[in-house]
Amino acid sequence: MKDLSDFFDIVGGLEDLRAAIPASSSDRISGIARTMSPILAGASWRRQYYSFAIVQIYSTHERFIRDLVTVTTRLMKDLYSTYESLPDVLKREHLMLTLKRLQDMAQGNPLDPVILRNEISDLVACFDGVIALNEEAMAKHTSNFRSGTVRQVLSRLDFKLEDCGTDAEGFGEFPFGVLVGLYATAESVLDDLANRRNDVAHGSDSEIVDIDTLRAIAETIYRYDLWLFRTMARSHLSGLVEREAVEVGTIDHAWTNRATNVRSIGRLNDLSSDLRPGAFGYVVKNKVQICTVGEIQVDNQRIAVATSGAGPFAVDLGVPIKTGSSFKVIPVALSRLERILLEATKEGKNVELVV
Repeated sequence: MKDLSDFFDIVGGLEDLRAAIPASSSDRISGIARTMSPILAGASWRRQYYSFAIVQIYSTHERFIRDLVTVTTRLMKDLYSTYESLPDVLKREHLMLTLKRLQDMAQGNPLDPVILRNEISDLVACFDGVIALNEEAMAKHTSNFRSGTVRQVLSRLDFKLEDCGTDAEGFGEFPFGVLVGLYATAESVLDDLANRRNDVAHGSDSEIVDIDTLRAIAETIYRYDLWLFRTMARSHLSGLVEREAVEVGTIDHAWTNRATNVRSIGRLNDLSSDLRPGAFGYVVKNKVQICTVGEIQVDNQRIAVATSGAGPFAVDLGVPIKTGSSFKVIPVALSRLERILLEATKEGKNVELVV
């Protein structure tokens, strides 16, 4: 995306130059004007930078989705212990897609017997219980990566993708700027981008949009891909909590934190393990909420560590909680995987976009 940002800056500078050329008086600028003015004023120049931008925005998006599927497929051996424990949807899709890939390879010319043998061996290993998924098969798709295709590809991983409009807080404002009145959803921007990319690739005529609109399209796709990355990370983290987390205690009463006006303080009568401020944890009731343990008190006195048998404890968890919720933690053996997923849930959420 940095390369694309640099390209937009160059094009923007040339467009500013075109607008300034008639008012230029220096001999040097006049010479540039005579050379550049016919080029920058022509439709050919605008079509060239438009075509380049459309192809680059789309190819960056497609590469991101393929990489996301590849990395997520690879992550399955850390998220699950055996092939049998994988979601049924994933196992079925993996088998069908791998068999299709093996068939295509067998019909290829020239045939690479080493690669073919290795991929058959990995498939056999899966039936022996080892998670040795075929990343190439899982990530391949012959259609353009429109929103519907993205949804279909991610469903192979047992991930149900909702429209980003259902997560306004996570995705952010849309439409914005010059896109107001042009697009209703981020998904419609992606679908239109795929259509424009096809038009460019086949030399078809399509409406050329200006540089500001191209920037906004690029920003939307960038935001969409990062939102998708965060959403998948949250989903996998929630699944990990449901499968592997250990219950530390049950919240039998909740109070409002007067400083934040959030009902985030819960009473835990007893604990199954020690608890310290700053620890990561999860409040579970109907859904999984990520939280960080704040202040812990016993009899209105702040303590440095809560230990079994020393309660009841008042624990500020920093998120809205309800009575009857479970407070859970991930076992130490999975802490590295937990940190990876936690960091992914924050990726690009509070940084300025490069375009």
